[in-house]
Amino acid sequence: GGPYQSDLRLSELRVLDSSLEDGQSLKIKFDAINSGDINARSVETTLYWSTDNSFDADLDTILQTDAHGTLSAGETDLNERFVVSYDDLEHLGNGYLFAKIDASGEHRESDENNNVTAAVALELVGDPEDADVRMISLSVSQDTIDEGDRIKVFATVDNDGTTEAEEVETFVYWSSDNTLDDQADSLLGVINHQDLKAGEVEIDDLRLNYGDLAPLGDGFLIALAISEGTDTDLGNNTSVALEIDIL
Repeated sequence: GGPYQSDLRLSELRVLDSSLEDGQSLKIKFDAINSGDINARSVETTLYWSTDNSFDADLDTILQTDAHGTLSAGETDLNERFVVSYDDLEHLGNGYLFAKIDASGEHRESDENNNVTAAVALELVGDPEDADVRMISLSVSQDTIDEGDRIKVFATVDNDGTTEAEEVETFVYWSSDNTLDDQADSLLGVINHQDLKAGEVEIDDLRLNYGDLAPLGDGFLIALAISEGTDTDLGNNTSVALEIDIL
């Protein structure tokens, strides 16, 4: 049957809007998949901008690269994401987004023809719709946890913009230090706030068990609030870090 090989591929790119307005950023979600027989180490996905809906790695513009680390055989990394701003693309004009996994060809694969996504058209427009999701506060019911305990995590978010923020979620991470690295830190859960109207404040919670945290050791809870739509300011989406002691 020949040598065992990895087979790296991507889901379709998922964006909420097909237009990007001046001053805004857009989140692009995708899943990274290894459907092969062996693990693939140091896997990366590259995001490209193209003037047409035909991918050409030699002609298209590289925007960003996302590192996945090791993708084990049969593993899917869900909801990986790029964030691009209007300023990133303004000089390029209207066009198409593509993503390619293993763009550098580091991995020998059983199928080299399924590494590129379909095109996603994106239009740049001048007038912003000003939704601005902010992480107002993160708090916990207790800052120590013993066997059998549960911690409630409360996330307060608002929309400081002038238009509705769509499908707002808070991602709660466990970090070994007080700085968020959403690639390296452990995602503990997601709080769904639904849509937030302009000026609306929402408080929702997530429950964590001792068993969720004990294997991770002492550390910090940090939260990141994100809207499915465009967000005028991504600098106010992260909470302060809360230190938690595991007894």
